[in-house]
Amino acid sequence: MSDSSHARSDESLARALRDADLLDSPPEPAFDRITTLASRLFDAPISLVTVITDTRQFFKSACGLSLRETPIRQSLCVNVVRDARPLCIRDDLVVASLCVADTRAREWTDADESQLGELAELVTTEIELRRQLRGRSEALDEMRAEHDLLEEMMRTSIGVIVIVDPAGRILFTNDRAESILGVTARELEGRAYDDASWRHTTLDGLPLTDEAQPFRIVMATGRPVFDVRHAIEWADGRRRVLSINGAPIKNPAGHIIRLVFLANDITDHLAAEAALRASEEKFSKAFHASPDAICLLRRSDWTIIEANEGFGRIFGLPPAAALQRTPDELGLWPDPAVPRELAATL
Repeated sequence: MSDSSHARSDESLARALRDADLLDSPPEPAFDRITTLASRLFDAPISLVTVITDTRQFFKSACGLSLRETPIRQSLCVNVVRDARPLCIRDDLVVASLCVADTRAREWTDADESQLGELAELVTTEIELRRQLRGRSEALDEMRAEHDLLEEMMRTSIGVIVIVDPAGRILFTNDRAESILGVTARELEGRAYDDASWRHTTLDGLPLTDEAQPFRIVMATGRPVFDVRHAIEWADGRRRVLSINGAPIKNPAGHIIRLVFLANDITDHLAAEAALRASEEKFSKAFHASPDAICLLRRSDWTIIEANEGFGRIFGLPPAAALQRTPDELGLWPDPAVPRELAATL
């Protein structure tokens, strides 16, 4: 066998032992019953379930022996693992052996070997069951961790998370529902996505058609939607504007079994944007209507980036001709020290 084959075999063995959780594990009745039965059946003082590594043999079960392990050089079972018919799990990978030892010389019959093989099959089955149970336990641990992570994400989300079935019934919402939708999570369960608890409207205040609902779009296309905006009115008349992302959850056959939506309240954000636009428009009107010379400079290099008509009238220069030039280049500073003094005050 090549070195690379040995390396692959060692890695596979280590993985199989780890999966079965055999090495350095405590005694267990399931294995001890088999070794006790083997000793009685063959009238032999010692029966062992032995796990072999490259440096030692570990006794998973030891009937008639007080040791739990020995160095590999003292092992007889290693010959069984390497050369005879060992216990295997998955892909004929050797992980252990069932050994029966006597203190006197004796002849082993074909019937003895057959019975020993049957007992070995019991050990093999037990090892495989342990491997499968360990795999399921690890999978359950991973599922619990994912569940805990999902719950924490839902708890800390700044938006309301809504899970809906294909009929449009709300199955779950997180606690943000009350602050965004005006209804508690408990009150929402079982309601329809277009429940009359909210009046759905466009941003302009017109009734929102069913075809424009994020739910209907995802159901019709089978694809996610992003930043679909519409407004709702709470029962008390307050109006909130929502930005909604949504996606379908499909089964292996490609059929939608659930839909998940994230809705953020952007009412205050839109109000701030509107206030900023109004302020900019007000400034722009005052800037261009002023009879005084006004120009805007880029602080980093004092380049003129905007100039009004008053600037052109007073300095005799079309405003467009001043753009991307500095007052210094245009000879506008009465004193070269002025820019430095201005910079010191900013």
